[in-house]
Amino acid sequence: MSDPRPRRPLDRPGRAGGVVPARRTATVLAALAWLACVPVTVERLRGGTGGPYRALLAALVPWTLPVLAVAVLLAAVALRLGRASGRRRAAALVAGLAVVTLGVHTAWVAPSVVPDRGAPVAGASGPGGVTLVPETVRVLALNLEFGEADPAVVVDVVRRERVDVLLAVELTPGAVSGLRAAGLETVLPASSLAAEGGASGSGLWTRLPAEPLDPVAGTTFRAPRARVTVAPGRTVVVTAAHPSPPLQPARWERDLSLFADAVRAGGAGPQILGGDYNATIDHAPFRALLGTGLTDAADAAGVTGGAWPGLTWPADRSFPPVMRLDHVLVTTRTLAASDVSTVTVPGTDHRGVLATVTLR
Repeated sequence: MSDPRPRRPLDRPGRAGGVVPARRTATVLAALAWLACVPVTVERLRGGTGGPYRALLAALVPWTLPVLAVAVLLAAVALRLGRASGRRRAAALVAGLAVVTLGVHTAWVAPSVVPDRGAPVAGASGPGGVTLVPETVRVLALNLEFGEADPAVVVDVVRRERVDVLLAVELTPGAVSGLRAAGLETVLPASSLAAEGGASGSGLWTRLPAEPLDPVAGTTFRAPRARVTVAPGRTVVVTAAHPSPPLQPARWERDLSLFADAVRAGGAGPQILGGDYNATIDHAPFRALLGTGLTDAADAAGVTGGAWPGLTWPADRSFPPVMRLDHVLVTTRTLAASDVSTVTVPGTDHRGVLATVTLR
């Protein structure tokens, strides 16, 4: 005999066992995770220009990947739970948005993960079976944080890592004295220095023969350059780079543009620019600089080269660095990078970037 009483809403299939509340919770959490990443997506698309907070949001793209992955997983759970009730529309919408956003962000990060296979390596066979012994330069780019980085540790790193070129920014006269007293110029005797107070100074030292060049003109902070002889008839122009931070967006964009102009003016010859760029690949002005024919050494080395994610700032907190603001850039056609890593020096809020650069 059938029950004449009408079925209550709570008796519908899918309500039992709390399936509907679980589905709704999963959908809401997935939506919130996706929404948390939307400002980052918007600012990355805008180029991260127009102010420090916009630049900060754009630089957080790598950190959105796990958040978006969680959003996709939660939306998938909601879709599965919604099968019984047939109410899957909201979960499907959130899942679609999260999947598309995750795909876009992954595409933005991917170039930093896949290594460059174009670099010649020692022991490889060249034309006619001749063994290639490529000419390499070990480069260290380091922000000294107002000259306060420990000079003894800097010199120890230079010796231990067999550094050929040191590119130092925020180089003060006191830092020059400290580095000399610690013995830097017994290892790297040639230099081109523009030491100043505060964050304005920069300089470079090398163990190789070097001819000082005119600095990059017009930049907020000093940008000394030199032509370094790597081998007979093989030279590389090296530059200590330190664009202004995006606290003043117009200066930041202008400085990055001036470095791009300097690279173009250098023609087809090999160039290395290293320092604190106050920018990541997620900023349009920095991508424009790379568009002049430069490759970020850490991106070229990728995961297998030990470089990724290569985060460098801030390095003096109780938590690890969250951004890669420091870079060694090399001209793509003439130079290749490998064995890229970061080094920690007490007294500075930046990790240094150490790269092996090979002439192609």
